[in-house]
Amino acid sequence: MSSKKQPGPLQVLVGLALLAALVGLGTALLFALIDQAAELSPDVVATLIAGGFTVGGIVWSRRHERAQAIALDLRTQKAPIYTEFMDFWFQILLNPKVGMELPRFGGHLILGETLEEGGPCGSSSEVPGRVPS
Repeated sequence: MSSKKQPGPLQVLVGLALLAALVGLGTALLFALIDQAAELSPDVVATLIAGGFTVGGIVWSRRHERAQAIALDLRTQKAPIYTEFMDFWFQILLNPKVGMELPRFGGHLILGETLEEGGPCGSSSEVPGRVPS
């Protein structure tokens, strides 16, 4: 659990008031820019719009490249763990011995249960005799 303190009602009200002020200021600025753009020539407005899309495309491209690099790094970190996990299950599934003790992973089974020392897999002390209905 997180030990973060929840904001009080006064902090919430101040935050909402600041958010409303920022939205109002942003809206007023947007309308002022639209009014000023109406007085500019269409060539200048088209150039500003094209420049805005260019800058936005560059920013999006950089963020996308960074996200791909992070995903590739995570994939390379997960590969050894996945290989170990698959080796564990292939060792269990492809072993012809019945009643063998499961290989231990740090003393624990993969499901979080611990076998008693020397206890065979599937012993009657671990597995109920019937399936509950």
